[in-house]
Formats: sequence, C-alpha cells, structure tokens
Amino acid sequence: MKKLLILLCMIPSFVFAEEVINETRTVSCVNKENIYKLVGDFDEAPFIRALNSPVLGVPIFNPLVIFVNSKTGSFSVVEKVEEQKYCILAVGVSFEPVPAEIVQRFNDDRIKEKL
Repeated sequence: MKKLLILLCMIPSFVFAEEVINETRTVSCVNKENIYKLVGDFDEAPFIRALNSPVLGVPIFNPLVIFVNSKTGSFSVVEKVEEQKYCILAVGVSFEPVPAEIVQRFNDDRIKEKL
C-alpha cells in the first residue's frame, strides 16, 4: 500500500517531463445512487481518495475516489463534478501494486537525470 501511494505521488513528475498535450474525452456521468450501483455491481470498494484538478495548472479541485475489487483487480476512477453528478474517468482490470524493483529503478533513473 505504501509503495502504491509513493508511486501515485510521483505522477505529477511524469506530466511535466514533456510538453503537455490537451485532449478531449467523453466520460459518462451519473447521479450518486447510480455510481454506487455501478461500483457495487463489480464489488468494488473505495481504496484511494484525493482531490483532482481536472485542468492542469487551474486551482480547482474535485473529489476523486478510486474504487477497487481486491479479489478480481477491477477498478473504477470516479470524480464528483457537482453535488449530484459523478463522472467515471476510467475503469479497468489488473489493479495491483507496482513491484518494488520497478519503483527502485524509476527512482534511480530520476536521480541520474538530476546529476
């Protein structure tokens, strides 16, 4: 768990490594009851919560929750955009921690870049 949180904290470093390209995507948005039904259908439970900035560099933050089924590895990333409006930003499978050796290699590469 600790290693996963460390990796998630490193994500902003990836974003600023190269020029930012804005992309528009269509997402599905529903009310709170339907979000709970959707994640419930896959037996997903809240795993991580954070504040998400939907536009890079704009200081507006929306609550975001990653729901995970620890047995199947399915997950859903849900952002609350209005009082009763929740948008599904991503769904998927194979949710698992990053192996320690990959995290170490990533950290080693970052240190080399700074030298």
